Amino acid sequence: MSASTARILGMIDEVYYTPQIVAFRLGFFRDEGLDAEFTVGDITELPRAVTVGEADFALCGLWQPWLYAERLNAPLAAFAELNQQVPLFLFGRVPAEEFDWSSLNGGTVHHTSVMVASRWCALQELFRRRASTLEPFVSSSGVSPPRRASCSGLAAATCWSSSALARRRCSPTRTLITLSAGGTDLGTLPWSIYYTSRDRLRDRRREAVAVTRAPSRALQWVSDHSAEEITQVVAPSFPTVDEADVHLLVEFFLAQEQWPATPAQDRESDERWRGLLMRSGVLAHGAPRAEIVAEEIAAEAIAG
Repeated sequence: MSASTARILGMIDEVYYTPQIVAFRLGFFRDEGLDAEFTVGDITELPRAVTVGEADFALCGLWQPWLYAERLNAPLAAFAELNQQVPLFLFGRVPAEEFDWSSLNGGTVHHTSVMVASRWCALQELFRRRASTLEPFVSSSGVSPPRRASCSGLAAATCWSSSALARRRCSPTRTLITLSAGGTDLGTLPWSIYYTSRDRLRDRRREAVAVTRAPSRALQWVSDHSAEEITQVVAPSFPTVDEADVHLLVEFFLAQEQWPATPAQDRESDERWRGLLMRSGVLAHGAPRAEIVAEEIAAEAIAG
């Protein structure tokens, strides 16, 4: 059987996408009969790209299918999970061991990803649970990474991702308060999922199952191997980042159980995320989960 091409679009240039990187580098997609093409795309373009056929599958948060179903009546379906924790870091000028959430009251927190609802929603909810007011929040765009790194007097803290963390050589155990370390506050969430259009899920079901099975094997591989062994596989995907920093992040994500045991989406986690999206105003009502999540794809992939 000749290989099928699977064009996967998403924000896939982060260490927390390690299982997908492992699946690609160890040939798991190829083993499933897929010629997988990965492209880092504008996050605001992912739903449109899969709807019009510019990409076959997208990798993003569950908030996208839910949001676009509600606001644009877009027939999108999520079918597999890759990340189950919030993989963001809150960087501040105060050392982490001295940090107190209430110290942000009356200040500002720059959140630069204004088009990424998940980051804003998670940060809001965590602050609600840790502090007394939402006064600090300021959404801003056009703040460069070097300025985010030092805050340059602009803010008390800044929210950013793991790739920026590694490139700026900051240890999450030394200088950062992590949103994901607040996992007991937020619980597991469907942070990264694969999705596509309902039509493509129906017409290319075999490819969707294969796209799910390859990361499923990778999740097991990651679970069975050490941070050092995982780093050896994924580090070449981050040529501008020191291998020691990649290792630091892999070790950190393993410790906080960033990656689920299987790609099957957890109903409780999905509903928890729906509630947080509604609480933050991202969703007005939220479609029923059954209209958004196609559980049968992961079930078939796991069954073999």
